[in-house]
Amino acid sequence: MPTQLTINATLAGSHEDNGILNICFDDEQGAYVQLTRVSDDFMEEYDDDGGVYIEVNSQIVACSDGYSKIDLRPNKLSIQFRDETVMNGLLFLVVTFQIGDAFMELARQFGTLMRNKPVFSLTLNSTEDAG
Repeated sequence: MPTQLTINATLAGSHEDNGILNICFDDEQGAYVQLTRVSDDFMEEYDDDGGVYIEVNSQIVACSDGYSKIDLRPNKLSIQFRDETVMNGLLFLVVTFQIGDAFMELARQFGTLMRNKPVFSLTLNSTEDAG
C-alpha cells in the first residue's frame, strides 16, 4: 500500500441500517472508502465503543479510530492516519467527489459520525480545487 492514496469517487452517500451509520465513496472501478459507526442508541446492543471504522478498498486496509485528522469539504475528504501501522502503510487519503446540493446531507451525516471529535473539521463553502 502506498503512503498516500487519492480516490476520485463517482458515487458518494450515506445510509443508516439497524443502528449502523455508513458513509461510502466509490469510484465504480473497485476503489472505495467506507466509514462506519454504531449509533449511540445501539452501542450497548452491539457491544460497541462508538469508534469510527474506516475501510479503504479491502478489509485488510482498515482501522477503528486510527486517524489523527479528518477534513470534509464540498468536493474533498482528507484523512490523515496516526502512523503507517494503522492502515497497512497508508498515511494519507484524499477522496474527491462532486455531489452538489447533496453535500449538506453528507455533512450532516459526518457530524453524526464524528460526534464533534476535535480531529474533525468541516468546511461548508469551499472554492478550492479538489486537487
